[in-house]
Amino acid sequence: MARFKKVILSWLKFNDIRLQLTVNISGENETPTIVNERVPSKEELARILRKATSRGRVAIAIMAFSGLRPESLGDYEGTDGLRLGDLKELKLSDEIQFDKI
Repeated sequence: MARFKKVILSWLKFNDIRLQLTVNISGENETPTIVNERVPSKEELARILRKATSRGRVAIAIMAFSGLRPESLGDYEGTDGLRLGDLKELKLSDEIQFDKI
């Protein structure tokens, strides 16, 4: 909500429209959609990984252990995001190996 207020005030200022009224919105900085979010415990993460498909396990592990955001993995179906070739330290062969950095 605070972002929209900032955008509108910026647009008004850009167009030389003076606003004499101060707008206060209660709870404008609150984020009710993430109020009850928390990091899963090790046991919960293990349960999630056991239930996921192999593709899902990779995505979950990358996000859980490296901090990668879901948007980096691609769109809703994961088709236009990060690819194995993007990981320069990954050597693809019969075994998966990483170079030490």
